[in-house]
Amino acid sequence: MIKAIFFDFGGVIVDDKYTAIVDPLKKQLSPEKLAEFLCLEEGAARGQIGEEFLALGDKILETKTLEGSPWVEDQYSHPDTQVIDLIKELKTKYKVGMLSNNFSFWAEKLRQQDWMKIFDAVVISAEVGVVKPNKEIYLLAAEKIGCRPEECVFIDNIQANVDGAAAAGFAEAIKFEGIEKLKKSLDNILE
Repeated sequence: MIKAIFFDFGGVIVDDKYTAIVDPLKKQLSPEKLAEFLCLEEGAARGQIGEEFLALGDKILETKTLEGSPWVEDQYSHPDTQVIDLIKELKTKYKVGMLSNNFSFWAEKLRQQDWMKIFDAVVISAEVGVVKPNKEIYLLAAEKIGCRPEECVFIDNIQANVDGAAAAGFAEAIKFEGIEKLKKSLDNILE
């Protein structure tokens, strides 16, 4: 029986502006610079590197995209209202949580948003030191919300993260491909 539903943040609750902005820049990097950036990025997502990631990342990307960018604040304060409405509706019958690969310095801003109060549990990779799709982060999320993995559903826009939830024993793992498809998928699996 399903008791909890977890949502990813970037690409599900909000448009993933970080990926949209940074991925094209990554493609322009040499293999060595790309490896350096990816290592730095993962360190920030695991909480091993703090806000200095922004300046260091900009230096590698040879741009001023990360540090002091207004798109960060905009992204956090403007969630998709249809997704938020769905979460509120689901919360009447299920526990709801957010599970996100995110940086600690942006997680602080995220937690300050009023709309975040709808969640029963929030798990941020940088705060637990593990990133999706590692099995451990899904197990931590289930534990934090007070359910077994087989009682949880996970929704993410990245297939590897969806596969990670399935491998961790979540009852269902859904790839987010728009609100209407998500509603249909949930209708098929929820009692």
